[in-house]
Amino acid sequence: MTNNKEYPNETKQGRRHTIYEKWKQTSLPNRLLIIFTAVIATANLIYATLLLWQLFILQEQLIYIQEVSHLDQRAWIGIETIAIEPIKTDKKKLSFHIVFINTGKTPAINIKMDFRISIHLKEDDIPTFFEQDNLEHDFGQAFLTPNGRLDQPYEENMIPSIIEAIESGKTVLWVLVKIEYYDIFRNVHKTHVCLRYYPKIMKLKIYDKFNYID
Repeated sequence: MTNNKEYPNETKQGRRHTIYEKWKQTSLPNRLLIIFTAVIATANLIYATLLLWQLFILQEQLIYIQEVSHLDQRAWIGIETIAIEPIKTDKKKLSFHIVFINTGKTPAINIKMDFRISIHLKEDDIPTFFEQDNLEHDFGQAFLTPNGRLDQPYEENMIPSIIEAIESGKTVLWVLVKIEYYDIFRNVHKTHVCLRYYPKIMKLKIYDKFNYID
């Protein structure tokens, strides 16, 4: 016969007490202690969860503040002015210059540029130029200060027939420029400029497609 004194969790029929039966056998002070302990443990778990959530939110806010600060303080290189001599058959040359400016609050570093002048380029082929990684023209300067400028001149002799075709509008003159540089936070940035010559007004203007700055 089973000795219930040696096995207090078993009844006379040899089965174990259920949790409910054990709870009924527990004294009131012990019940209150168990309830109090459970409440404290639950409260601590909720507090830890809220604390972790607050830390996550704080981290996201700090990242956002840092990004906003970088955007506010970083270098931004864009076009300030474009000047071109009117293309006419009596001049027999293409001559223009573009001035770029750093409108940011900190220097631009390791500036590189590539540009292409074309009268045969189709509009659909322009994106291909900007996708290529062939920035061969290094300005040879460590940085461009805030409000600093880069003057990019260009001059080339052209045969009369090409000048006449540009002047009459039969041929489109494209000037494509891409610049790559770093900001002081070591992030790389790009500026893409697509210019088209308009013979009626005899000006080189920014085209309404393919321009990009980040």
